[in-house]
Amino acid sequence: KVADAPWDQAALAEPLSCAIHGARLLNVRLGDTAVVFGAGTMGLMNLIVLKKSGLRVGIVDINEGRLEKAKSLGADLIFKTDKDIREKIKSAFLGGVDHAITAYGSDEVNQDALDVLNNRGKICLFASAHPVTPFAIDPNLMHNKETSAVGVVSADRRDHAVATDMIATKQVDLSPL
Repeated sequence: KVADAPWDQAALAEPLSCAIHGARLLNVRLGDTAVVFGAGTMGLMNLIVLKKSGLRVGIVDINEGRLEKAKSLGADLIFKTDKDIREKIKSAFLGGVDHAITAYGSDEVNQDALDVLNNRGKICLFASAHPVTPFAIDPNLMHNKETSAVGVVSADRRDHAVATDMIATKQVDLSPL
């Protein structure tokens, strides 16, 4: 029951439902790999959902404190943003990941996320970008690697019901957030 959810965590049901929605649109499966770009609150929500779904997950950020928080929440790998981030991710995941989630909106992050995908990998444009920079996609690269992209702006009733149930039944502990 929703009434069983601690109020401080129940208040996070909506953002958690957005991360659940993204994972559903990506069609994540047990054993998949993912990297989340951005370890702010929404990046960490994505991390929690992906780990609950049985994925091996890395997270990228520039802030050491956020990376430590991500590690404490179950990130398998943490990466500090630098000029070699793409190579580091591909090396750690034996060539690339099945899913890349951009929880920080920028053209550079979007390009990093596209580059680290395996064949048939999917990018989730989770964060909006301010200022807006057009996202350049090499159509031949997507064609040859059979990659795809999804955008996430919100959630639906099903995702929200799952989020509130997970909080109420203590399947997730959002208190660190």
